[in-house]
Amino acid sequence: MTDLKKTPAVLGQNAFIKVYGGIYEHSPWIAETAFIVVPEAKTVEEIHAAMKDAVTRAPHDKQLALIKAHPDLAVAAADAASLTKQSSAEQLGAGLNQCSPEEFAEFQQLNTAYKEKFGF
Repeated sequence: MTDLKKTPAVLGQNAFIKVYGGIYEHSPWIAETAFIVVPEAKTVEEIHAAMKDAVTRAPHDKQLALIKAHPDLAVAAADAASLTKQSSAEQLGAGLNQCSPEEFAEFQQLNTAYKEKFGF
């Protein structure tokens, strides 16, 4: 188990949500729920389990909103400002900022096809 200095008990609810609220894309309600369920969590594993449980137990509409909050892959430069710090890092880490114009167009086509097929 990994001990943390940013545990719920140490931070308090508002600071805990500020620190962990961005882990799930634009869904700080997950950190808020985790804090309420396990305010005594002392390890990263306990916090992870509580946040995962918050998603699993959430109503279908909240789960769907969470999925819809995630950005497309290889977003246009104009849309990059709307990405969270974590999503920007993920997309940069995958090299999606280095797409050729043809690759970027293919990502846009695939993103559109996905949305049409699955509704988000």
